[in-house]
This record gives sequence, C-alpha cells and structure tokens, in this order.
Amino acid sequence: MNKNVERMRELRHRKETNTIMCTEIEELKELEALVGKKTIHSARYCNNGEASAAIVAVVTECVDWSCYFGVSINVEHERDCILDVANNGDKMSEADAHHFFPNIDLPYRD
Repeated sequence: MNKNVERMRELRHRKETNTIMCTEIEELKELEALVGKKTIHSARYCNNGEASAAIVAVVTECVDWSCYFGVSINVEHERDCILDVANNGDKMSEADAHHFFPNIDLPYRD
C-alpha cells in the first residue's frame, strides 16, 4: 500500500477519534483529493411507481468503502435515485453493508 494511503487512513482515524490537529485537517483534504475519487461500486434498486429506493456501495479508490440507503420521490431514472442516495442517503452499519455487498474487500469507512 502506498504511503499516501497509509497516511490518509491514519489521519481519518485521528479525525474520527477527535485527536487530529488543525494543520492535519488540510493535509487530510489534500490526500483525499490525491489518492482517489469516490465512485459508485454497485447498487441495488427498486421502484414501486411512486418512489424509488436504493442501497449504494461507494468506494474511495484503493482506500475504503461505505454503504448508503434511502428513498427518492419523483425521479424518472434509476441512475438519478442511485446518485441521490449515494450523496444524501443514510449510512448503513458495516454488518448490513457486507450483507448486501459481501465481495468488496476494502476496509469499511465508519
């Protein structure tokens, strides 16, 4: 694993545990931009005609992943619902996320 990824993981952990210094927050932002972008890895989608629901796995390239779920109303296309949930959905627990996407072999982002 490259040094930038290791450092980014360390800084994320420090941020989650409130032990990060102000100067390190900028470093973390720079590393996140440098290391990889977030992409939708895969999704589960359902539409009942009035509302659309999705469960979406979002991967930060070569680093980690997280999973979101939610409902979108008045969307015309599956991709619109998936993007909405990826950006605004509720985060799933790690256990639930692995239930829906068991083949993602990266650390889960808390």
